[in-house]
Amino acid sequence: WCRAEQVCHSMRNGTEGMYLAVDKVEPIVKVKNDHFEESLHVFEGELTCCRLEHKGMGACDRQSLVIPLLGLYGELFRAAYDG
Repeated sequence: WCRAEQVCHSMRNGTEGMYLAVDKVEPIVKVKNDHFEESLHVFEGELTCCRLEHKGMGACDRQSLVIPLLGLYGELFRAAYDG
């Protein structure tokens, strides 16, 4: 999953039901809470559009992520405020 997907899913649903494919010996392990620490830095990731220098693209994916992430923030803020 990309950072945006990881952070959105974990913030909306928690990490209790999330697993990580590791190797053949231990095929899946439960995701630890600190696993997503780096994922929280959504806008610092290496995006394919930037690597391709935005050729043939209308906008950078960072710009496209602003509104959905603001919406998620608003939902979480409201949920925390409403209790």
